[in-house]
Amino acid sequence: MSWEEFGRALAPFEGRRFRLIIEDPSVDLRAEPEPTRSSGIVPSPTVG
Repeated sequence: MSWEEFGRALAPFEGRRFRLIIEDPSVDLRAEPEPTRSSGIVPSPTVG
């Protein structure tokens, strides 16, 4: 997917905040790894 296609895919969500997480499939060496979330685009929680 190109950046242009990615931008068009997100166009319907304009004005919303997103957090894109791209993870390396290697072993997590932190003492306590964060819980795994579903892959893909995850909307950020709203504040208010």
